[in-house]
Amino acid sequence: MEFIDRGAQQLRFFFRNPVGAVIALCLVLLYLPFLNKAFHIDDVTFIDFAGMIGWNPANAGPVAYSYMGTVIRDFLPYEGTHPLLIPYFIKIISALFGGSEVALHGLFLVFPMLTILSLARLQDLLMGSRNRSALTALLLVSSPAFLVNSHNIMTDVPTLSLLLLSLVFFVSSFESNAVLMSFLGGVILTLAIFASYQMVVFIPLIILFGTMRRPLNKRLFAGLAIPVSALIAWFCIVYAKYDVLPLVKTQIGSSGFDLFSLIIRELRPKSFLFKAFSILSQIGLSAMFALLYQGIRDRTEKILLMRLVVAALLAFPVMLLITGYPPAASLLLSIYVALGIVTLACALAKVLNCGKEQTISVRFLAVWIITVVLYNLFVLPFGSARYLLPAFPPLMILLVGVDQPRIKVAARGRCAIIVPAFFSVMVGFISAYSDLRHANVYRLFAGEVRQFSQAEGGRPGIWYIGEWGMRYYMEQSGGKYLLRDSVSPVRGDFIVVPSMSRFWQPSPEVKQRARIYATRKYELSLPWRLFNLDAYAGFYAQNAGMLPAALSLEPIEEFQIWKIES
Repeated sequence: MEFIDRGAQQLRFFFRNPVGAVIALCLVLLYLPFLNKAFHIDDVTFIDFAGMIGWNPANAGPVAYSYMGTVIRDFLPYEGTHPLLIPYFIKIISALFGGSEVALHGLFLVFPMLTILSLARLQDLLMGSRNRSALTALLLVSSPAFLVNSHNIMTDVPTLSLLLLSLVFFVSSFESNAVLMSFLGGVILTLAIFASYQMVVFIPLIILFGTMRRPLNKRLFAGLAIPVSALIAWFCIVYAKYDVLPLVKTQIGSSGFDLFSLIIRELRPKSFLFKAFSILSQIGLSAMFALLYQGIRDRTEKILLMRLVVAALLAFPVMLLITGYPPAASLLLSIYVALGIVTLACALAKVLNCGKEQTISVRFLAVWIITVVLYNLFVLPFGSARYLLPAFPPLMILLVGVDQPRIKVAARGRCAIIVPAFFSVMVGFISAYSDLRHANVYRLFAGEVRQFSQAEGGRPGIWYIGEWGMRYYMEQSGGKYLLRDSVSPVRGDFIVVPSMSRFWQPSPEVKQRARIYATRKYELSLPWRLFNLDAYAGFYAQNAGMLPAALSLEPIEEFQIWKIES
């Protein structure tokens, strides 16, 4: 009984603690309903890589890997743009619990929960106050950029959670001068880098912050030596065994799918401009409720609204001219861009007007945001919400956790917290639901294909064009991947061509022998689209559109089914 009483006391403390309440709310409302979401976007790539590596991650045999309609001969997982921590984690989960959607999504929940705890603690350490850390965490994890991506099994949310935890240890080491904290920070930062290579940029940022707080010491460099040494050792091992240097020397460099080819394409003036506007719009959508909180708390909502209206009106003719979108889509994009501009301007104002005791922390947060935005602009391909994730924690802290002493604050108590929190959770849930329905389309359609094939006795061949979740579920249903130059389909076969996950067309010879047999549309009555060509919604990549979310009733996916006639 004593053990049960102690457990009950701990639970009561947990739920009374604001951060514990945020975790409980997120689990019940924002995560458990989405555990059976179909694998989506690049989930499948990481699942494939998990199957390529051995239990020793330095052992992998080359395979013929089909991607974007082309076969990459002798492909090794080390040639991808991401290291192998997350595929290895997927490999372990699949071995222990099976590779089902529920098992993988369920165990990946450790990362968003770790994000909540780490962000709240980091804000406490940087701002010296525990007043609003739970609200900051809630506004982050319920934002579309974070929430939608945390329902996938890609690297972005795991990377962010590990980065925040490493910063908690490093900042703690600056406060206490403890060797253990610096060591733990180095270990966790190593894991973050082995989830996403771009986390290397935080090594100089941590050094910068350390020099701003106190003179450099050996403990800090000892901690940072861990990720540097581990990364160099890993590159040397891979190069020695396979003559491949990740990100630099790969066998797919001439294919156009490597990182450098993508970077060069994205630096073209028009693509670069579109990426810049896409980044601003992604920031505008996902940080707008932190901006709302600041306005309500400081009684500046009228000023903020006026700035938004002016910025949107100035942006509208520009968006209309350069994008070619219809007026309604251009207006919505202008609002998102205006939100992004005003949000960044308000964050800058916090840097200029913060109190002396917070100056160092606030400047560090500003440099953090600028660094992430710059490497998204100049290095990473596509203006994707998931690539911007590391910029949102410092942005949320600046908007929520910092007061401006030069402005007379007339806080409105619960209203300032409840209204932004409610709308943030609502918009995040709607966005996650829309993305869930889009992801599930490919699983549903593949099931229909399987039933059709069984009804026909398995006689016609079912070919498909597409990547991401469609590829995963069509392969499970016995579909055949149709290459760009393939002429393999024969009379009576069918070819399935989707709208969203299609990156190529059948060869001209196959097209001449085929006719449209049928179309299959999947509708969604909720007028909210995250990734849709017809709605100009490019949550995952601005190539689909610069709107991070669109008000639209366009079908969430449409499949053309072709039949080979000769």
